[in-house]
Amino acid sequence: MNGYHHVRRRLRLLTPFLCAVLCAACAGTRRVAPRPAPEYATPPVRLVPTPHLRPDPNPERVGTILFVTVSPLYLLEKAEYFGSNGVDGIMMSGLMGSWHSDVWAANRYTDDPPGTRVVGAENSLLKLCKRMNQACRDAGVEFNSVQVSVAQPVPDWFDDAGWATIVENFRQGAIFAREAGFAGIAFDHEYISDWYLLRNPRYSEPGYPPEAEIRRMVQRRGYEIMSAMLDEFPDMIFWLLPENPDNYEGWLGVDMFVGLTRGMAERDAPGGLHLCTERSYLNLRPRGLATINNWTSESARFALRKAATPEVLDYWMRRCGLSMGIWPLGFYYEFKDSTGKPYGYTGKRSTYPGEWVGSYADKTENYPVENFEWQFAGARSLSRRFMWLYCHGTVLWRMTPEEMVRYRATPNDTLPTVWNLPEYLRILRARPVMQDPLFEVTAASIREHRGFPPFTGFAPRWWYVGPFPNFMDNFDVVYPPERGVDLNAACAGDPSYPDSLRVLRWRESATDPTGYVDLYALFGKPGLPLAYSVAWVESPRRQRVWFRFGSNDYGRVYVNGRQVHDIREQRAAAIDDDNFEVELPAGRSEILVKCGDAGGKRWGFYLRLTDAAGNEVPGLKWVGFQD
Repeated sequence: MNGYHHVRRRLRLLTPFLCAVLCAACAGTRRVAPRPAPEYATPPVRLVPTPHLRPDPNPERVGTILFVTVSPLYLLEKAEYFGSNGVDGIMMSGLMGSWHSDVWAANRYTDDPPGTRVVGAENSLLKLCKRMNQACRDAGVEFNSVQVSVAQPVPDWFDDAGWATIVENFRQGAIFAREAGFAGIAFDHEYISDWYLLRNPRYSEPGYPPEAEIRRMVQRRGYEIMSAMLDEFPDMIFWLLPENPDNYEGWLGVDMFVGLTRGMAERDAPGGLHLCTERSYLNLRPRGLATINNWTSESARFALRKAATPEVLDYWMRRCGLSMGIWPLGFYYEFKDSTGKPYGYTGKRSTYPGEWVGSYADKTENYPVENFEWQFAGARSLSRRFMWLYCHGTVLWRMTPEEMVRYRATPNDTLPTVWNLPEYLRILRARPVMQDPLFEVTAASIREHRGFPPFTGFAPRWWYVGPFPNFMDNFDVVYPPERGVDLNAACAGDPSYPDSLRVLRWRESATDPTGYVDLYALFGKPGLPLAYSVAWVESPRRQRVWFRFGSNDYGRVYVNGRQVHDIREQRAAAIDDDNFEVELPAGRSEILVKCGDAGGKRWGFYLRLTDAAGNEVPGLKWVGFQD
């Protein structure tokens, strides 16, 4: 991206001249409607400061995996395209559609007539995939997997006969994967999330076993599936998505994860289990990704520590880890009825105005390519062995109609790709990581399951007042604390708030041990609120200090009444998300934070003061109001 700075600079210089020429040429003609603003699935972000990236000094440490439906024959013949563009493996859907599927049955990618079932080396699909995987390995694409979804309802957890069929299907899938030269199995269990909820009405029916027995049985089913696969493919790699135990609230999903991990740990399976995150899909901030990774890793360790043996936890620490998932390409928009229920899909409204074209028609970007580069670098830095890209549709290629027929593909394969696809491919090839020593230390600690390294510089206590309304443009409303902090003064609450919030007074509270100021815990969430927090710092001399700030959602920072930072984005709070220098005078300074909620479950911020390396500033200390 840095190579284009001189181009952008020249374009800025030429802009006035070009505008004048265009205006003269268009004088007296009919006005042309302006081009619509870009439409994104998530708002673009700006990072403070703009991150510096560098090529990964150890490019083989993390493999880049695609989740996509691709014709095996197409991949066989185009393996060099994928390998030369930084792809290390593909989770291939469409080979074994679901856990109820028979992998040896006739498949749409072969000429076998419906009803055909050939087990073993003479299976047409196996022979095709074997050639495909060899071509991929020759091109450097070494980690292809058979992707299995849970696209059908599961049997009752206590239905031994039903689960025996599923376990056998996984066993056969592992045999197929081994014989065809795949690296392992990718298991997507997203679509049975309702079955993972303990509040599922089925579990409350008279005579149904109690919760403890349900949970033990789910762990057993996960263990049985994994054991059957490892019997046939002992060195397979196993990818699990999404990232239970963190992505869904269903505890039974946690139990499935525990059972699968226990099955691998019992044999010390070398391939490891790799949790593929989905919460990270549209998080464009590297430090936001770090928060997701750490949170999920801690949840996994907690689940294994509580439900399994120390040996299982030890196995997780040694051989397993998180694979950060991102979703740069493949946009869709839902049509919803009056109740909010989706009934159809389209692409970007500027391209498909009001058209019902399905969810895979639009292969364009979900966010700008500049944001993708930061996100990719952050995900790569944080992932232990693999990272992955969710491809919503065939977003990296376009076939001709003739190729579609030849490769047994779909009409979506013939649709146009995003106009600047070469830029995305350039980033995949470059394998950038974050060039930030502080982030590098954090990323290494998280991906090795040590959690966040110790952070310094947080205020031990804050004074707070709120909540004030943050509806619409209320974040710009100047409430009394911005005109001067008076801890003895009362502020008027919003008339729509409960009686207990009609008169607002300052109160003091200790900061969370992690440094997080949890405004939701302090105030609740009446609508979309904002609040003010104030603390004081004393500097032995005039000096420049790094402020490291992260907020959920909007944030504004004042130092001695002067605004020094403003961020207006809906985002998760992350340590050190925004980093900026402020000159502090000698003596005492007042730090005021205005933080507004824009939706979601959380509301709060982090703020710490450090030197350029992220360490304590000698002589700088937080002080109380009376000190």
